[in-house]
Amino acid sequence: MANNKIKESICSFEISKLLKEMGFDEMCRNEYIPSYIHNGEIIDEDEEFELKSEGRGDEIEIIEGGILIEQWNKNSTNQASEYSAPTLQMAIDWLEQTHKIYITTQVFYDNTNVLFGSFTSFFVGSAFVKTYGGKTYLNKHEAVEAAILDVLKKDLKL
Repeated sequence: MANNKIKESICSFEISKLLKEMGFDEMCRNEYIPSYIHNGEIIDEDEEFELKSEGRGDEIEIIEGGILIEQWNKNSTNQASEYSAPTLQMAIDWLEQTHKIYITTQVFYDNTNVLFGSFTSFFVGSAFVKTYGGKTYLNKHEAVEAAILDVLKKDLKL
């Protein structure tokens, strides 16, 4: 019997954007696209086009990555304002295969909670470089997402 409560964890917009900047270009089922706001309401592309053709484009607020949609895509085929939204596992696999960065989680227990710690290990060739971690999170998803974000913001930008 299938468990319909299990859902794939999609990377946040921030992670998806950083992955695109780092060269992530795998086929994904989801993508982030901008949303367009006019007078406090979300408008579609047709309404956006109509306002711009009337010379009222300055009335439109664009929210980068405002909408997550299901559409198969790759970053190389997306427009500049669109970002492939991989699952957390796809991001972990890409970091391992492309950069030899390994992200793991470990379960910790205190008196009342189950906590998850995230750890990142780096290798250059076959030589181990470093491991860091130390923070704890209330669920595995948060721990993994924090580790990926740390790697993309700090270590891969060096």
